[in-house]
Amino acid sequence: MVGEMATDRLGALRLAGRALWERRGQTLLIVLIGALVSGTVVFAAGYQRQVQETVVDATFAANGPGSAWMLRGSPEADLTAALPAGWDALFEPPVAGQVAAVSWVTPRYPLGIGGALTWRADICAHLLFTAGRCPTGTDQVAVSAADAERYEIRVGQRVGLQSSISKPVPVTVVGIYRPKAEGEGYWFGNPPVGSSGFVNDEPRSNPLITVGNVGDDVPGAQHTLDLRLDRAVADVATLPEIEAATTTLAATAPREEIVLTTAIPVSLAHIAAERARTVTGLALTLVQLAALIVVVLVLLASVAITSQRGELGLARLRGQSGRRAGRQVVGRWALAVALGWLLGWVPALVALFSTATGLPGQHGLRLVPMVPIAAGAALLLMVAAIVPATRAMVRQPVVELLRTSPPAAAESGRRELIVDVAVLAAAASGLMVALQSGTSSLLGLLVPSLLAIAVGIVLGRIARRLADRVRARRLRTGRAPGALLTAILLSRLRGQRLTIVTVCLASAFAVFAVQVQAIGTAVRRHEAEVRTGAAAVLTVDGDPSALVAALDQLDPAHATDRATMTAVVLTRRADAGATRGMYVEPAAFGALAYGAEQAADRSVWQAIAAPSTRPVDLVGENVTMTIGAHGKLGETDPDDPTRVGRRAELGIGYLDARGGRRTLALGSVSLAAAGQQTLRRDIDCAAGCRLLQLTVAPDGPVRGELPLTAMSAGGHRLDLGSAGDWVQPPGVGPGAEVVARPSAAGLVLAIDSGGGTVALQQAWAPTVLPVLAAEYVRLGVDPTIAAPDGTAVRVESAARARDAIPRALAGVVVGDLESARRNGYATATPETLVQVWLSAAAGDRVPAISAALADRGLPVIGVDRVQSALTAQRLTAAALTGVVAPAFAVLALVFGGLAIALTAAGQQGVLGRDLAALRLAGVGDRVLRRSVLRTYVWPVVVAAVAGTAIGVLGCLLVADALPVLPDRSPAIHPDLDPRPVALALSALGCLVVLVGTATFCAVRAVAGSSADRLRSRR
Repeated sequence: MVGEMATDRLGALRLAGRALWERRGQTLLIVLIGALVSGTVVFAAGYQRQVQETVVDATFAANGPGSAWMLRGSPEADLTAALPAGWDALFEPPVAGQVAAVSWVTPRYPLGIGGALTWRADICAHLLFTAGRCPTGTDQVAVSAADAERYEIRVGQRVGLQSSISKPVPVTVVGIYRPKAEGEGYWFGNPPVGSSGFVNDEPRSNPLITVGNVGDDVPGAQHTLDLRLDRAVADVATLPEIEAATTTLAATAPREEIVLTTAIPVSLAHIAAERARTVTGLALTLVQLAALIVVVLVLLASVAITSQRGELGLARLRGQSGRRAGRQVVGRWALAVALGWLLGWVPALVALFSTATGLPGQHGLRLVPMVPIAAGAALLLMVAAIVPATRAMVRQPVVELLRTSPPAAAESGRRELIVDVAVLAAAASGLMVALQSGTSSLLGLLVPSLLAIAVGIVLGRIARRLADRVRARRLRTGRAPGALLTAILLSRLRGQRLTIVTVCLASAFAVFAVQVQAIGTAVRRHEAEVRTGAAAVLTVDGDPSALVAALDQLDPAHATDRATMTAVVLTRRADAGATRGMYVEPAAFGALAYGAEQAADRSVWQAIAAPSTRPVDLVGENVTMTIGAHGKLGETDPDDPTRVGRRAELGIGYLDARGGRRTLALGSVSLAAAGQQTLRRDIDCAAGCRLLQLTVAPDGPVRGELPLTAMSAGGHRLDLGSAGDWVQPPGVGPGAEVVARPSAAGLVLAIDSGGGTVALQQAWAPTVLPVLAAEYVRLGVDPTIAAPDGTAVRVESAARARDAIPRALAGVVVGDLESARRNGYATATPETLVQVWLSAAAGDRVPAISAALADRGLPVIGVDRVQSALTAQRLTAAALTGVVAPAFAVLALVFGGLAIALTAAGQQGVLGRDLAALRLAGVGDRVLRRSVLRTYVWPVVVAAVAGTAIGVLGCLLVADALPVLPDRSPAIHPDLDPRPVALALSALGCLVVLVGTATFCAVRAVAGSSADRLRSRR
């Protein structure tokens, strides 16, 4: 019995194979569609896991708390024992160390320089010594190159180390170091740089490096233990273990009096958001593509079952049951589909292998359970697609099955109307919900597909009505037989409505997908460029004045719009919420910085530039000031008649050769009527200084004029300029006023003071800096920002930015660096970032430029490249999801073309007989060809154009919230408008594939309409 059943099954399988071979063209089409569907599903399921693995790897690639545990505790705390069980399977070997807060005393700084004494395992291998060597014991230290220059430290010098509770311990400076690579993982994001400078006039230093037990000589030392995640182990599967271990350590550390620093929970939250974005982005694409796939499967099933009508009728006539006949039809379909399903795995696995080798964070080609599950679901869907049509077919009477053509009642106008109204109602409801809920929901992102379906249905109805009207009109007039025949064919042929909907949906999805990819690529580039600021940004350890002097040699045009490099300084006050200051060279910055043109026009950058007033140079070793004869200046104070101004101290403010702000008291002059008075003082300006201010400090109320007839430096008379070259700085001498007036003999100072100091400043150094304020910055009344040296500087808004400020983005105002330097504010604090921004032309010379800066005492402590930012953007879930959008767009056009071909195949029998009959009736071949061509092509062209417009409209409606676009700062306003080149290419692709398929089907239909067709059942 079992053998007979096996023989029957084998025989049935052979019969099914023979039937498929007899219809090998149709079988090949079924296999092709099955392969496309399974390949798409397998690749999408595998690729979304690969994207998630890449996101995990990219997130944990950064050196810092986001991928590490950093523990600190007292010497009594056992840091290793506090680690949770199994940590060694997830993390790299730890780096142990010790650190102590100290100050180190030198003869020049007897009160001490604040810093830290540090030791880390194998630290000497990660330092480059510009002088001396690495310490070998706790009685030896190495200082940073920046500290050695700033505080004039040399190798062999003895300094005293002290903590807050100890006396100074003498140690010897045996080396001057720089880290070999600031971004090296060994430093865990905290290289020993960037702390040298003055904070509130108190000196600070980079860490002092020693070797040995720090706590032996310095009380208060703490032990450290830093661990980094092992990137070879960290993947999606181990994320729960990483989260559990971090949670356990966070709960244990406080009980052991251990301080834990980690941002791994933040990284895990970021990964979860990116994984959700991946799923949503691919779901958005696949859901829209699934609509096309379902239509194609339904059409294919309809064509396949229709072609077997006669065979089913004969089988039923011979006594075979309808159920058995239906099972045979379904079996043949399932066999062909299964073959295509298996073949689809091959290109999908090849594509997955290619992406696995090209994306970081992959551990070979992995097939997660979701891949076979999704593929199995796709196979079931494809097999089930023929079941409804088969059931409807086998239930028909034998007489109907043996008819040459299917009965017209199979698709009545009433049924079409009901279906159209139902689909339109569903699409309209979806659109209303989407527009009300916004684009934050997945339904909102399906707006293009819903629009395409609704518009396609309406166009189908319009085409049918239009064809009926043209037919009626041409029948009455008898003119234009070609147009009449076209109208008749459009009304007679079934499936045109479905073709229009499918073409509209396919073209809308293709245009939408290509636009999304083009917009996403442009937005990611803009985001990376604006966040980076320039092709390369070098952060240096030094003062702005020293940097400008170095750039004068490296690029003499650095302050012009022809610059290849420019200086940028960013400042911050102690209050983290305070408005930041950004000092630039406006002409160079406006031409070189990415996004500067979007932020402000060139005229705005020129408006914040330093004034063109000529400076007053002081060169020599002494300065002389001559006061001419004047009337009595003293005036009685009405509240105190005994108080009257009799004498005044005169002084100057100037910038020394290094740009530092200095003052010099010249002496006292009488305010009573007197002859000419001369003041002379020595000054250290042999290397050149510049006059900044003139000050008058009377000893009582003053009102009148004080003539300054002459001033000289080093025996050379100074040209003080005109009265317009001097202004009174704000905040100096409240309630007092001094104005410069022109005089043939020099300047005349018109003074009105109740006794306070008055001053005039040379207009070459602006007293209030004009600034460009970021978009949402509110400056308030008498606003100030921090200068490079921390001084509060008065500013006034010259303009407001239209877009994000390059690199700083928001919460910042941009002023002129030269204006700050002219005011003597060009030294740096540890909170000040001093940078060199390079153009694309200079971006390839980063190593050479870094070496040149280091040779000039400006070591580079950080390098940011726009290329690195672009690479990071390309590894986000949005980018990796969007990069496959063009491939899915091509696939949509392929499915759209298949839908056209399948519709034509279903019409082939009826159309062929109609054309053969018309040819016998005397209708010319030319008229037939044109009519058939218009019948097939016109609806496709109209639907493709409508779909293209819908794709563009969909981008305008939902582009801002697409999950395949990157997260953006609110300050950045990228261009989300459709891209013309991408639109032209996608529209051309729609026309070539869809219209080309329709044209081919029309030509085939005319060619197959011979007289033999009237005798054929097909």
